[in-house]
Amino acid sequence: MAIPAGTRNIQGVELEWFYVSSSNVDWIAYNEQLSRCYVAFQDGGDIYYWDGIDPYTFKRFQRTDSPGGFVWNTLGYGAHSGKI
Repeated sequence: MAIPAGTRNIQGVELEWFYVSSSNVDWIAYNEQLSRCYVAFQDGGDIYYWDGIDPYTFKRFQRTDSPGGFVWNTLGYGAHSGKI
């Protein structure tokens, strides 16, 4: 599966994307300088971000058996998230 068009470079930052096997999440990326995690969903390629994510949490995200569950249960939705 290809990363959604134009998402290699987001907000002036070149990102390395990682494919995850999930029923609703396709790709994830991390910007260590901003402590920001990006998630590309399968439903039309929408991309969301979460701020304040440490590298350890991102590594856990890469290795989880349920990326969608990780988004809902660990990252959650709050003041430090948004849609690109």
